[in-house]
Amino acid sequence: MSCLEYQLVFAENFYKQLDKLDHSVRQRLPQIFEKFKQHPKLGKQFHGKWNYYRVRFLNYCLIYTVDDNKLVVLILDVGKRDAIYG
Repeated sequence: MSCLEYQLVFAENFYKQLDKLDHSVRQRLPQIFEKFKQHPKLGKQFHGKWNYYRVRFLNYCLIYTVDDNKLVVLILDVGKRDAIYG
């Protein structure tokens, strides 16, 4: 098990989408973010997108990318699954 901890960075678009989420959905995000710090590739990798991942929770999806060289997880987007994929 690695003792390295990744830093979380949030894209501007993430904050815009975050404001649109219900409170109950926003409450789940800190738990996911804590897991990313130790296990950044927790989510499923996108097909055809070399370094993009997704985590599904409830009826929502969180999109992010990982930079192993800089130990950074960049959180790109969050929203309802049909809106993210559509």
